[in-house]
Amino acid sequence: MSNQEKEIKNFVFNYTDGTSKTVEKGFFCHIKDEPNGESTLSFEFAGVSGKDLTQIVLGCVELGARLGMFDKKESEEISE
Repeated sequence: MSNQEKEIKNFVFNYTDGTSKTVEKGFFCHIKDEPNGESTLSFEFAGVSGKDLTQIVLGCVELGARLGMFDKKESEEISE
């Protein structure tokens, strides 16, 4: 794989109680705070196919909806 990006095999989550969990299929979003106050997001995927990307995006939109992030009244209050 010298000319290609390395593929991620899995993600390992280490919990504060000393246990860990290995995830073979999913995605991770890394948030980097920039000096100008903005943030840069980078996404890493393990074992994800094209069909899975649709599920990921729709799931994130559903999460936003459940959190009320697309509620027009709330977004108007934020912009005031």
